[in-house]
Amino acid sequence: VWLFLLNQPILRIIILILALYIFILGIQMMGAGFKMVFKEYSERILKVISDPLSSFFIGLLVTSLVQSSSLTTSILVTLCATGFLPVTMTIPAIIGANIGTAITNTLVAFAYVTRKEEFRRAFGGSLIHDYFNILGCLIFFPLEIIFHPLEKIALLFRNIFIGLGGVKIASPIDFLTKPFLNFLKNLIPWQREIILIILGLVILFFSLKIITKTMRLVMSGKMEKIVRNHAFANPKKSFLLGLGLTSTIQSSSITTSLLIPLQAAGILSLRKVLPYTVGANIGTTVTAILASLAAAVPASVHLAFTHLFFNVFAAIVIFSLKPLKNLIIFLAKKSGDWVVESKLGAFIMIGGYVFGTSYLLPILYLLIRGLL
Repeated sequence: VWLFLLNQPILRIIILILALYIFILGIQMMGAGFKMVFKEYSERILKVISDPLSSFFIGLLVTSLVQSSSLTTSILVTLCATGFLPVTMTIPAIIGANIGTAITNTLVAFAYVTRKEEFRRAFGGSLIHDYFNILGCLIFFPLEIIFHPLEKIALLFRNIFIGLGGVKIASPIDFLTKPFLNFLKNLIPWQREIILIILGLVILFFSLKIITKTMRLVMSGKMEKIVRNHAFANPKKSFLLGLGLTSTIQSSSITTSLLIPLQAAGILSLRKVLPYTVGANIGTTVTAILASLAAAVPASVHLAFTHLFFNVFAAIVIFSLKPLKNLIIFLAKKSGDWVVESKLGAFIMIGGYVFGTSYLLPILYLLIRGLL
């Protein structure tokens, strides 16, 4: 039956669309579970921010735990609006959150861990998001601590735009997945957070298996050429696609994760994925700015513009300097090669980098400072 279905062109596309929906649902289920487990803890830990470095590590840790930079930002806005934290102290947390939100598509790449070549491409491709954000952080974090350029420019734009009003755009992803998520939450009688996370992982891996098999057939021939030569024909088109899609979906985690199967299949190169990822990074800030202008809370508008300008300036600097752009691609490719060719490399990249950067390093720093 399965072979018969895959041999029908129209049914292939229907199966692929359904698998993509299940894939997004899996990500949303995982995110909902992590938020339920860590939201209260995240609110408490964000209140212990005491210096720029602790702010950065807390923003990174909290976003990695709840897998949502939007939730981190909303808590920070509340803390600023109530006078609990000054905006200056929350900006490093926004930069840290930008890195923390990149872990989702790396987790998605682990669905290919049993297939060497696909995992090589998927894992390396997933780190494009990480390396761009880390490089942007290395450039702008010290500048922000010393000279506060992001805070000052964001303040200028806040004062210009805050009276103009905005709009809160409904997320189509929430519209499509929330009814089912709410149904599941009501259906599960106990330990719903853990069950949602586990079920989300199972659904994620299952859907990716179907997506990979179906995509090889759907993307063969003309369709693959359309993707490569039109949607990702040049950096400008890739950037605009990432920007537009993320502005609509309102989640860079989902839009960057959607490319993992295309990268695993070898359809998209790292060089084509980079501008798309940068567009996605900027796109996720657009809806936040519109929503903050609609709410007209000064702290919210200030942080939203700070998030925007961090990504915009990082993109300008990195794309203006070819060696920096090539460095990101080089590191992503070498990471993918190293993780499948060496046991030591796999241990360092998975245990040391993925989980070390997102969880162990922030926790270690906060323990040393006595903030945990």
